[in-house]
Order: sequence, then C-alpha cells, then structure tokens
Amino acid sequence: MISVVPRGGDRIPATAALLGATGLIPFVAGAVLVWVMPSVYGVPVGRVVIVYGAVILSFLGGMIWGLAAAGLARDPDDPSASSVLAVSVVPSLAAWILVFMPQHIALWGLALAFALLLFVDHWARTIDLTPAWWLTLRTRLTAVVVLSLLVAAAETYAG
Repeated sequence: MISVVPRGGDRIPATAALLGATGLIPFVAGAVLVWVMPSVYGVPVGRVVIVYGAVILSFLGGMIWGLAAAGLARDPDDPSASSVLAVSVVPSLAAWILVFMPQHIALWGLALAFALLLFVDHWARTIDLTPAWWLTLRTRLTAVVVLSLLVAAAETYAG
C-alpha cells in the first residue's frame, strides 16, 4: 500500500524512495561499465548513459512542470509558479541538445544540468510547490546521478 504523506510531512514516502533508488541503477551501472566494458555489442556504454540521463532530465523537467501547473491551478496569477513553469522546459531542451554532443561534453553537460536542476527544485520548494520531503529526496538522488556521470566522463580522459 502506498503511503500518502501530508504536504507538511518531511518523511520521504517509501514508494518515492524505492522508485528513486531504482532509477539510479542505470547511472551507477553505467559509470562502472564504462570503465570495465566501454562497449556492449558495439554500442558505447557512455552513449547509453547519455541517452538515459537525457530521458531522466526531461522527466524531471516534466515533474517540475506538473508541480508548477498545480500551483497555478491554486492561484492562476502566481508569478512565481509561472516562472517555474517557464524554467521547467529548459531541462528537456538541454537534454535534447546534449544527446548530439560528443560523449565527454554530453556527460559533463548532463552532470551540470542535474546539479542546476537541484536549484530549481529548491526554488519550487521555497514557493511551496513541492512537499517538504521533495528536496531531501532530490538532493540524495542528484548527488548519486552527478557523481555517476562524472565517473563516466572521467573514463573519456583516462581511456
């Protein structure tokens, strides 16, 4: 059964924690495999990590869009929610551009994009668009994602 935490609750719901953790598997596995087995069936593992990272970055932008839209449903004239809504499209655009970049640039760019998106999450929290637990979960997940992307990017220089 999924636990619903009240908006003011700061405990991360078990379902959100579990699903967030499983979303880390391709990042961590990719960071390891890019060093151990840089190519699988002729496909560079780094490229696979880039595509997955782009998908997740777009997903997170969509989540922020949804949260901002919900904020605008409460108050259609809220300029802060409107600003967050506008910024929420940037992750998808960045992801789209990064998939066309050389591997080392794309991995570094994704790491930077995920780190910057954490600032948007913080902003969304300060204007009450997210539950209290949101920023804690996003910070933990982002730390692992950024570290994984940087480890994968480092192989480009070592290899």
